[in-house]
Amino acid sequence: MKPPPTAAATSDSDGGGGGGGGGGGLIRPSRICYMAILSAVFWFLVFSLLSGMPGGGDLSSVLFRPSSLSLPLLNSFTFDQNPSPEQQPPPAPAPAEDRCAGRYIYMYDMPARFNEELLRDCRALRPWTAEGMCRYVANGGMGEPMGGDGGGVFSERGWFDTDQFVLDIIFHGRMKRYGCLTGDPAAAAAVFVPFYGSCDLGRHIFHRNASVKDALSEDLTAADVAAWQRRVRAAARPWLFSFAGGPRKGNGTIRADIIRQCGASSRCNLFHCHGAAASGCNAPGAVMRVFESSRFCLEPRGDTMTRRSTFDAILAGCIPVFFHPGSAYTQYTLHLPPERGGWSVLIPHADVTGRNVSIEETLAAISLEKVRSMREEVIRLIPTVVYADTRSSRVDFRDAFDVAVDAVVGRVARRRRGEPDARR
Repeated sequence: MKPPPTAAATSDSDGGGGGGGGGGGLIRPSRICYMAILSAVFWFLVFSLLSGMPGGGDLSSVLFRPSSLSLPLLNSFTFDQNPSPEQQPPPAPAPAEDRCAGRYIYMYDMPARFNEELLRDCRALRPWTAEGMCRYVANGGMGEPMGGDGGGVFSERGWFDTDQFVLDIIFHGRMKRYGCLTGDPAAAAAVFVPFYGSCDLGRHIFHRNASVKDALSEDLTAADVAAWQRRVRAAARPWLFSFAGGPRKGNGTIRADIIRQCGASSRCNLFHCHGAAASGCNAPGAVMRVFESSRFCLEPRGDTMTRRSTFDAILAGCIPVFFHPGSAYTQYTLHLPPERGGWSVLIPHADVTGRNVSIEETLAAISLEKVRSMREEVIRLIPTVVYADTRSSRVDFRDAFDVAVDAVVGRVARRRRGEPDARR
């Protein structure tokens, strides 16, 4: 059996296959014919699909309708330049307004003998009456409730029988609940001293001895000094050292070096008293805030060998740093301890100006334990460098006046005995 005939390859020309092909070759359609047939079928399907849609339909929507497996078209994304309030991030909270600005009050922490202890013996506060002041110091100084007394004038609740001499008690009670109390005296617009002076007056009003009458009032001076010592002892001191002052002519270059080193250090608080800022250095509160926040205070020579700032530093509990012995050690031998290293630091003038010694590195090398010990000694010195109120006849601490007088009297006594002066 012969195999079925196969089509022979021919060209796309119109040639009849020539004489060698004979009449047995297949007739093949041209490629143009195939293209026409495919195009017709395609458009037939398209129009058939359109005719089956209600209301016709858009050709592009049919041809490019996305399937469940296709990616979304680009125009299906929306980029909203103005998101709704629900989409917007919450606004940053505005800084809270300080409702106490300009209204802060610092209340001294007085010993109880100046206020509450006075009320324990309430009969003694008005000794010329049988009941004293007991009924009036009740209820925080408001007195006993009226309870409807007064012939119906007062209501059953909310009214008290208050004495005019207990305002100290009422003010103290209200001040304890004042909304703008501060523990920083420098930030306060006013200071409140809880001393029940009117109650103390009642105890001794008929006493003939003035020293007895005024004893507790005069004790306030000593109490104030003790309260100040407690405050500077507890003060936060974020700065390693500070300098308050300006340049000086005719005083070498030490101040220029101090200002340069302090200004270049991130651990020094520079209160530059020069030019427009000079007036601020005459404000004691501003200077005290600088010193109270520092461990060490730089004290070069001033217009004289020493400067007032030295005593401001001691009062602030700040360890003074001297650059010349004559600034303190050779002058104030009566008021300052001879163990100079226990309460101060000496960096020789020539080390700073000639050898460029770093003040910061010198002070940072002192251990924290040593710093605490030195600061405590400085705080102990505070009473000896201040003066008590000249109107007080009784002072329970030795102030600068007492130190000077005792030293002079002692020197005279030694000379009379033929002893040499015991000057340090």
